Amino acid sequence: MSKLEPPDYKRCQAEKKEGSFMTLGPRYISRCKNKPVVVLVERKKDKDGLQGSMSLCQECFDIFKKVDNRKVTIQRIG
Repeated sequence: MSKLEPPDYKRCQAEKKEGSFMTLGPRYISRCKNKPVVVLVERKKDKDGLQGSMSLCQECFDIFKKVDNRKVTIQRIG
């Protein structure tokens, strides 16, 4: 069984694709550098028995809210 990385209260844990369709070579993924404002926690354990969580900054949280968020509990930081 693999280990889960705990929430990082100092830095957002979202990953962003860098570059565009015009970028020569492969696009790469980088981790957001903003300070987190929320921690998302899965409401139920996955099939592997693990229950994940991650921190998000306001910008990444706004993007997340546009998708189905019924599977997580949202905890404000601070």
